[in-house]
Amino acid sequence: MRKVFFIILYFVFCISCKKDKHQDNSSVELKIIKPTANQVFSVNDTIIFEFEASNKREFHGYEFRILSLPTKKVIKIHGEHLHQKNISKTYMWRSDSLGKMQFEVKVLIDHDGNFKMDTVNFEVQ
Repeated sequence: MRKVFFIILYFVFCISCKKDKHQDNSSVELKIIKPTANQVFSVNDTIIFEFEASNKREFHGYEFRILSLPTKKVIKIHGEHLHQKNISKTYMWRSDSLGKMQFEVKVLIDHDGNFKMDTVNFEVQ
């Protein structure tokens, strides 16, 4: 029952969004601030993930993933449906996994599947 409620709520949000013309992602700026490329952490460290995005038009949300490399197995996934031109998010995560990993951020430009994505690799030893 709860799952059905969340599915209905998601579609209500989607319907309430204004449908824009096809949006070009060339005006989208997306920058991962933390972690830096190839940064090394120790197991059980608290890792700070931070990104910023801006656009001339409103975004329709974002999603980030923490992936284990080389398989790209999803360790953590988080997303939010929102409507704003600027997004600035910070997340803290404690890794209990070892190895090479990737932080992947995707900002949703519209409800038609258009997005812009950036990634950064890091390692937990």
